[in-house]
Amino acid sequence: AYGMEEYADFFRVMVLSFPFVVLVRFSSNLLQWTFDRSKFILISIGSAAGVITVTLFYVLKLELGMKGYFYGQLTGFGFFSLLGLWFCRGYITVPRGFDHGAKMLSYGGPYMVTAVATCLIPAVDRIMVANYVGLDANGLYAIGYRYAFMLMLPIQAIMTAWVPFTLAIYKEPNAEETYNR
Repeated sequence: AYGMEEYADFFRVMVLSFPFVVLVRFSSNLLQWTFDRSKFILISIGSAAGVITVTLFYVLKLELGMKGYFYGQLTGFGFFSLLGLWFCRGYITVPRGFDHGAKMLSYGGPYMVTAVATCLIPAVDRIMVANYVGLDANGLYAIGYRYAFMLMLPIQAIMTAWVPFTLAIYKEPNAEETYNR
């Protein structure tokens, strides 16, 4: 991984974490769009706080260094992916067919590209930090990145709430006035 054998274990744990990150995001989005506010907040804020807490424990208490960061991701997102799936179990079913698959993919394709690019930016950052500064600095960078993420929560909260809010009131007689405000 990254052209260096010493990173292979980190890369394996990171790849193992991806499905859990996807499941957390999936359940968070589903809970947002179904207006299940308390569960959405628990998954959204809880996963971020949980990953930070577990990562700090692994890095600072167990002194695992960079391994602690990746194990923190795996543990935190693993737990919250299972919790999110439990919360969303009533919405999950086996599809009867894929008749609308092409239409949905043409609509969702650009969003998928944007989401992948958004996920790749931190990975590219970490590769550059690891290659130019060192592996231990990469662990500190990852912890700092999580703290910076927490600072974005108020902005993300407004952005996250806007679309369900607009969908909830679009049929109201004063919807246009509310949107203008």
